[in-house]
Parts: sequence; structure tokens; C-alpha cells
Amino acid sequence: HVWNNKRPARLAKAIEAFEKALELGTDDYGTHFTLARCYHQAAQKSAAAGKEAKPEFDKAVAEYLQARRVFPRAIYKDDTPTKYLLEIYKEREQPEKYVAELEYLVSIAESDFPHRMELAKIYRQEGKTDKMVAMLEQAIWIEPVGGMRSVEGGLRTKTRRGPEAISFWLMREKPFTSSVCQPFATVRESHEKV
Repeated sequence: HVWNNKRPARLAKAIEAFEKALELGTDDYGTHFTLARCYHQAAQKSAAAGKEAKPEFDKAVAEYLQARRVFPRAIYKDDTPTKYLLEIYKEREQPEKYVAELEYLVSIAESDFPHRMELAKIYRQEGKTDKMVAMLEQAIWIEPVGGMRSVEGGLRTKTRRGPEAISFWLMREKPFTSSVCQPFATVRESHEKV
């Protein structure tokens, strides 16, 4: 991959070539995504060297968004615009954009369990009980038998399943009030009927 090149001169030439392709009218996923990866790599190298990296990060974000515009449902396992946008927003401490990107991801990735659990935890911390319960309810259907995993990735149990595992997760994360218990009781009842 061109963006993994250790030599700054080669990375600069790659950026120049992809920018030229865009100037000539190319508008495809591969060009935008690869240029974004090049900008991202250049930004990381600048940041590691103690140099100003914001312009390169901004260019990377713009190109990731262009790649997603061309191919909005790109949810490959490890190499997607959304994965790298999440990385940038987290590194640059942009929580609103991070949450918006997670929400976008779960809207297109029907079986994405870990990001739903991460959103549930964020919603809980923000006091957004209805949204938290909605994410947990979706998670039940993704992993109904195998037990639930906490956001920290440690909880997997043979004795707690489905709604019971989520209830346990909620208690494990931190004590919660009856206002959280009430909406969750509705989720429990709806799944016990199944």
C-alpha cells in the first residue's frame, strides 16, 4: 500500500499523483480512499515529529467523506472510511463527530455488535436512556445466545444470556437508577415473549 510507505518523498509523490487524478475528473472510491489514507499517514508522521498536522488531518477527513459519498455502504471489516474517521475523531478529541460516526456505522452495519455496545455506554454516560436501551435491544438480536460482552471486552458468560446479560452489563458498568431499570424492563418483556 502506497500510504504505508516509510519514505516521506514517496508518500508526497503518491499524494501528488492522486491529487492530479482528482483534478482530471476522477471521482471513484479507490482514488478518494487512497488519497485519504495518504493524507492520514502524512498527518500521523507530522504529529509524531511534533509538527502541525491539522491541515493534513482535515484533508484526510474530507477525502474519507468523499470516498463514503461515492460508496456509502463501505463496511469492509478493517479498511473503511468510517474506521479511519472514528480513529481521527477519537485522536483529535471530537466526541460529537465520533458519536455521529458511530451512529452512521450502526445504521449501515446490521450485525455490528461492538459499536452498538460502545454507543450504549456513551448514551448511558450522557444520560440518554432511551437511546441506550435501543442500542442494547439491537445488540440482543445480534448476539442472543452467546452472551453479551461489555464495552471493555471482558464479559462473556455461560449463565447469563440475552436480556439478563444486558441487565448484568448495566449493573457492572455502574449503579443505575430506577429510571434506567424501567425502560429496560420493557426490553426484557418484549424479548421474553419470543
